[in-house]
Amino acid sequence: MCIRDRYNIYETQDGKYIVLGASEMHFAINILTKMERTDLIEFCEPPPGPNQNPAKEFLTETFLSQSQAYWVEWFDGVDAAFAPVNDLRQAADDPQIRAREMIVEDEQGREHIGIPIKFSNEPGKIDFIAPELGAHNEEVALMLGYSKDQIQAMKADGVFGS
Repeated sequence: MCIRDRYNIYETQDGKYIVLGASEMHFAINILTKMERTDLIEFCEPPPGPNQNPAKEFLTETFLSQSQAYWVEWFDGVDAAFAPVNDLRQAADDPQIRAREMIVEDEQGREHIGIPIKFSNEPGKIDFIAPELGAHNEEVALMLGYSKDQIQAMKADGVFGS
């Protein structure tokens, strides 16, 4: 697999990962040119297979030589499909995720998953107020077929809690 072969995940020196989502030849050219290894470009030509191993081996070794942070900075401004592989906390704190309100905070500062589909004329709204424990006991009991008298008896007997 080369950067030409759809995508690949590479480990970095600090045990983290980066991903190249390159399926277009110009990405391979851009990356290998910046790395001053234009001699490997020919190995990224299709079809995928063992013929691409020299480029893949070079990239594997090269990405292992530096930290994930180094590669994030290195790829800044490079026309390539590149991203760091984030853990859940890093993903939630990503500026793009926050700008798209994919993670939102309530008044107490608790995080929630935002509304994923955005419509300009029908914006979604998150209701952060959850019902209290037992708030719908009577409604549920009615739906289950209990009579109002039975529900009052259950309440009197402490079935629904104190």
